[in-house]
Amino acid sequence: MKLPKILIIFISLFFISITISAQSRKVEGSLNEGSIQEQFDYLFKISPKWQDYRSIKVNKLFKFRNNVYDSLKLGRKK
Repeated sequence: MKLPKILIIFISLFFISITISAQSRKVEGSLNEGSIQEQFDYLFKISPKWQDYRSIKVNKLFKFRNNVYDSLKLGRKK
C-alpha cells in the first residue's frame, strides 16, 4: 500500500518540475544588440501569435525600425 502512494507522489512531483522548468525558459536576444536578423528573430519569438498573425508592440517595432535605419545609414557611409 505504501509503494503506490510513494509512486504517485514521485510522478506528481516529476510532472510539476517539468511544467515549472518549461514555463521559466527565457527567450534569448535583444533589440539592443546583435545583427538585424537576430533582432528580427527575437522580435518574432517574443510576439504573441493570433491565428496566422503576430502582435508586435509598437515601441518594439519602432526600436527595430530605428536599428534598421541606423544600419542602412552606416552602410551608405562606407
